[in-house]
Amino acid sequence: MRKNGKVLSLLIIFAILALSPFSGLAIIFSIAYILYEKKKFQNKFSVFTFQWGKTKEDIHKYWWLIILPFLAVIGQIVLAHYVVPAFNEHVMERVEPMLHISSIVVLFPQLLLLAFGEELAFRGFAQEKLSELVDSKIAIIAISILFAFAHLSAGSMSVVMYDIGFILIDSILYGILFLKTKNVYLTTIAHFLANIAGIYILTFL
Repeated sequence: MRKNGKVLSLLIIFAILALSPFSGLAIIFSIAYILYEKKKFQNKFSVFTFQWGKTKEDIHKYWWLIILPFLAVIGQIVLAHYVVPAFNEHVMERVEPMLHISSIVVLFPQLLLLAFGEELAFRGFAQEKLSELVDSKIAIIAISILFAFAHLSAGSMSVVMYDIGFILIDSILYGILFLKTKNVYLTTIAHFLANIAGIYILTFL
């Protein structure tokens, strides 16, 4: 019970940070705690551990889960172009500064680091911790809802609901991939590819 209370407290702190204006602190908090646990329990393996052999096997086995978020983003943007056109305009306002010609060189590393940080926080930390308290499927859904609302931005109701709905779908896919592989590097690849697809399709649509 004491351990459960500690895990719940950690998750509450994480959720508060993730939903705050300083959501980046949730990533810092997660990484700090993962490193703390690794040192305290002298764990040889942690969510940071990269195993090339296992990663190759996971890619071969779950390649379809890696590209599903990529395809979902393409479908989301194309559908929005005809159904909720304001959505694409709304997202472009957020990403336009990143597409400035002077920032193209650093765009890929930025998106990769962002994806890695979010995957460490939401999958490697939050989903893993919540799975200690509830069924893994429930943990995936709960953390995905938190992930979606952590990306909430102002806009009309239809745009916001459309946005949250697809972020939720992508997050569930990342969660399933992590559940099956326990490999945050694979979920990072899936997340990164989805971000790249979103930004560049919006640019040329």
